[in-house]
Amino acid sequence: MHKHLKFTFIAGTLGMNLFTVDIAQAAKPLPKATPTPKATAKPASKITPTATPVPVVNFKFKSAVIMQNGDIKPVPRNEFTVAPFTMASVEQELIKRNNPGPKPPEALEKPERTPEIQQFITYLGIVSKRYPNDKNKLVETLFDRFGSKTSDLWDQAAIQLKKELEQNTARLAFLHWELKAYEGKKALIEEWSKTQKVYTFKTDLDGEAKLSLETGQWYVNGSYEISSSNSQIKWIDVPLSVVVGLEKFELSNDNGTVTNKPD
Repeated sequence: MHKHLKFTFIAGTLGMNLFTVDIAQAAKPLPKATPTPKATAKPASKITPTATPVPVVNFKFKSAVIMQNGDIKPVPRNEFTVAPFTMASVEQELIKRNNPGPKPPEALEKPERTPEIQQFITYLGIVSKRYPNDKNKLVETLFDRFGSKTSDLWDQAAIQLKKELEQNTARLAFLHWELKAYEGKKALIEEWSKTQKVYTFKTDLDGEAKLSLETGQWYVNGSYEISSSNSQIKWIDVPLSVVVGLEKFELSNDNGTVTNKPD
């Protein structure tokens, strides 16, 4: 490669000092300056809004049933639920999921038997078991008991039993639809309870309980068996508006539905 070459220059004509230039050294590139790192821009800090706490209200819950004679009977040791959603909305969601088909008409109330028709049907049952294969003896026994009214009572009893059979058939069809439509109800309520608050509580011997709920719209559900009258009272999606200042909330026949239990 190239050897180092040195040239000597004479500066001026007056014999000034000589200086030597080393071409190899002069040809070397100058060192590059280290670039100054750019400052990284810091993201602007986000301001997280502070959630406003929802007021909690303490109030007394009371449940009672007004009997036919006017007496007020407390609903003791009974379980109730309070939720921010209705059971109707739960059932609507289940119908969408389960697709049970068209809803059949609800069965009508069971037709009442008159005392005379009740007596005839009861006696007919006894005689039918006594003479299962002897129709003539059966009819003869009925005429001995009811006389000239036997034919009319027989026709009325046949109409009565036909109505009861139709009612029972309709009831069974409706119950079958409900079983299919509302399958998984408990699981869906538990699913919704993961994101929404649901409370379950029991009343004391006086039918009372102390509740603490956040302000807002709630719905109460529960039922109670009235053994003395063989009936049941249901409270379904009873609205409970919790506001600051609420002191008491009551359940009774006024916001419930009383039904006779089927035989």
